Amino acid sequence: MYRHLLNTVIATWIYCAIAVISTAYATESIVARVTDIQGTATETFGGIERNLRILARIKDGAVIELEKGAEITLHFSAKRKDMRFVGPGVINVIGQSAKGSNGVASTKEHKDIGISLDLSGSGLGGIISRGINTKKLKVNLKHPVKTKVIADRPLNFSWSTKDGDPAMFSISLQQVGGPVLFSQSTTANQVRLPGNIRLNPGSSYEWSVVASSGSGKSEPRIGKFKVATASEASQFYSVFSEEKESVSDWVLYALQLDGMGLETESIQVWQQLEALRPGISSAR
Repeated sequence: MYRHLLNTVIATWIYCAIAVISTAYATESIVARVTDIQGTATETFGGIERNLRILARIKDGAVIELEKGAEITLHFSAKRKDMRFVGPGVINVIGQSAKGSNGVASTKEHKDIGISLDLSGSGLGGIISRGINTKKLKVNLKHPVKTKVIADRPLNFSWSTKDGDPAMFSISLQQVGGPVLFSQSTTANQVRLPGNIRLNPGSSYEWSVVASSGSGKSEPRIGKFKVATASEASQFYSVFSEEKESVSDWVLYALQLDGMGLETESIQVWQQLEALRPGISSAR
């Protein structure tokens, strides 16, 4: 009986310990994202130290140390607020704000446009590429695939071939279940949709590419995408029209576009940011 009681006590202790640990992990809340960084910034949280990179997620209670001359911008989504710090100094992240030993260099409020960023992840799936199994030709659709587009914005269809195999490509576009709206043959790896082709807000479309060469034809590769609704387009133009003064503003803009599923628009922004902050693509 004594052994049974001892086993019960041990089991209860282990259960309580696991519960405490689980609760501790559950209360770790991500409150901010790094939307710009220059120089070296080190974060300490839960006894673990790491060097911060752009797009890093910051938890409540984190302590950030900036080297001399280093700069960092934190975006607090719930408060729609940016806070920029300049080193040397130490930053304590407390809830939806932060305090720096050298003070806040600047704080910027963003207007409420009805879009909340998912701080736990960037919401990015990357450019979706799929292939087909053919003996001679292989086509990978790049964009747009499983994404949303804005009806009255320029739309480029792009694809690639294995090892850049030269070929003639036939592309066609149609609303799902409807007739072909557009078709074209080209030797290029992208085609812009002509301005006279109107896409219907809220509708789904599919496009296909067939490659032809002296060795034969590939099977059609089919990609699908959706057109944003009028409400989603209105949100986009609200974000689009907001003044962007810094890299942090552009990062926030790109994250908002990703959150809305507008990969067509976000790709261009991320490419521009890569030129300004090399390595940001890998951080996505």
